[in-house]
Amino acid sequence: MRRLGPRFPREEVAAALERLKREGYVDDSAFAAWWLEQRAAFKPMGARRLWQELHRHGVSPAVISEVLASRTAQAELSAALAVARRKMSSLGRDENRLASFLSRRGFTPPVIEDVLRALKESEGDFY
Repeated sequence: MRRLGPRFPREEVAAALERLKREGYVDDSAFAAWWLEQRAAFKPMGARRLWQELHRHGVSPAVISEVLASRTAQAELSAALAVARRKMSSLGRDENRLASFLSRRGFTPPVIEDVLRALKESEGDFY
């Protein structure tokens, strides 16, 4: 296995990270909260996908759970409805395709069912 750089003593690495945390340069909670805000504004998605993305960025499961707990069920449903309404123009009125798309975006089956029900009610005979 090839090394990409010099090895530093663990103590020095730990001390450097601790200093960065103290000075506010490394703050997983702030990053995770910012990430949720950005996703809500520009690319809404469900809690499952948000969890995966944050985990991929190295945020600990405890911090992810804490930040996602601040997101209400109503916010999740609103996000899913907004995504579904935008996507309907390209997917048409195919319930299965829309449900699959919402699932890939990280929304749970109960949220997807609520979205489809709400679309049927608001659009009249949606399908």
